[in-house]
Amino acid sequence: NVLRADPKSASARILLARIHLEGKRPTAARKELRAALKAESASAPLRAQAAELYADMGDVDAALEECRAGLRMVPDSVELRLLAARIEEGGGRVEQALAGIEAGLKRFPASLEFHMRRTQLLSALGRSEDAARAAEFD
Repeated sequence: NVLRADPKSASARILLARIHLEGKRPTAARKELRAALKAESASAPLRAQAAELYADMGDVDAALEECRAGLRMVPDSVELRLLAARIEEGGGRVEQALAGIEAGLKRFPASLEFHMRRTQLLSALGRSEDAARAAEFD
C-alpha cells in the first residue's frame, strides 16, 4: 500500500483522487486532491494534475485557480496556459479561452501550439474567416 509506505505522497493521493472520481465518489476525490496539494503545494506539475481533476469534476473555477497557481510558480509554462484554455473552452467559456490564448501569443509569438489553438477557437466561435486567416499565420 503506497499510502502506508508514504502517507504524504502527493502522487499517490492524486492517483487515489482519480480512482475515486472514476468510481463516482467526488467528495472522496476532492478530499484526496486537497491532501495532495497540502503535501506538495509548490509543485506546478501537481497543480496541472489538480486542474485536470477539478475540470473532470466539472469545477471549472477550481481548475482555473490551480492553473493560475501553477503559472505563479512557472510563468512561462506553455502547458499550463494551454490547459487553462482547454478548461475554459470545456466549461463553455470559449471567448475567455481565446483571450487566454491571445495573451499567450503575445508572450510566445512563435508558438505553433498557440497559433493552432487560436485557429480552433476562432472556428468554434463561428468566426470562420478569422480562423482561415489565423491558419495562414498572418
